[in-house]
Amino acid sequence: MNPLPSRTLRLVLLAALAAFSFSARAADKPIPDPLKPWETWATWGDEDRDCPAIFSDGKKRVCFWPSRLALQIAKAGGRFDFSVTVFRETWVPLPGGPDAWPLEVRAGEDALAVTEHDGQPSVRLRAGTHRIEGAFR
Repeated sequence: MNPLPSRTLRLVLLAALAAFSFSARAADKPIPDPLKPWETWATWGDEDRDCPAIFSDGKKRVCFWPSRLALQIAKAGGRFDFSVTVFRETWVPLPGGPDAWPLEVRAGEDALAVTEHDGQPSVRLRAGTHRIEGAFR
């Protein structure tokens, strides 16, 4: 029996590590402690791997999905709320703009910092489902 050349063995091990890391993350299985230092290397350049692909273009991914937006508007201001599912940490745009900047924005009990991102008021959210509430004055 011929042993595998050193280079081939390394490539096979690296491919197995990458495949294991991807399948472990996709299935939410814990990564064994000896492999944890390699996780970021094995998944480098694939930050959107946990985001669903767009049906018409498998190469484009959507990393957040908002639900129905509820608005209550009055002369003095208004309120909004919506739920959003976030598949990886990302920016989520909010209703409003420079003339109607969202205030008092919260995700549950947590206050959120609103910043301009891509010309839109936005918040940075971790993966998960969040209920976002805020106000306009």
